[in-house]
Amino acid sequence: FFGIVAVVLYFVATFAILFSGVYPRGLYDIVLGYLRWNANVSGYLYSLYDAYPPFATDQQPYPLAVAVSYPAQSSRLLNFPFFGWLIRFLLLLPHFVVVMFLGLALVIVVFIARFAILFTGSFPAGMHRFSVGVLRWSTRIQAYTSGLTDRYPPFRLQDP
Repeated sequence: FFGIVAVVLYFVATFAILFSGVYPRGLYDIVLGYLRWNANVSGYLYSLYDAYPPFATDQQPYPLAVAVSYPAQSSRLLNFPFFGWLIRFLLLLPHFVVVMFLGLALVIVVFIARFAILFTGSFPAGMHRFSVGVLRWSTRIQAYTSGLTDRYPPFRLQDP
């Protein structure tokens, strides 16, 4: 439900961006809150953290932090209703293909890692780095897709 609300609010924001060139701060904060909450839940589901994720849209004391700077200006072309989404989708096609395969690998890695956690009590470091990297990459794609940033996401698992 929260994801649907975020999509609808981004749709509304595209019209404001089209006319003013600025993402309305209130809408931006809600969409960013959804992105932050979604990343926290994903990290928990991937067994990256033991702490139950907070149901909050602001940054909470949690092992995972999502930080996106509020842009002074947003691209009117990339946020043009419907047409801008098509442009973003076409630009992100290579990311979607790579992240799809990384996501399949992530399912296998997390499955194996859960056995390692069961027997050793810890997530193997290399598997943890890989899982965190996939989550980072997909979160950067979501931030770009939802207009939170106009900066094209890099092709890498680690932070730029």
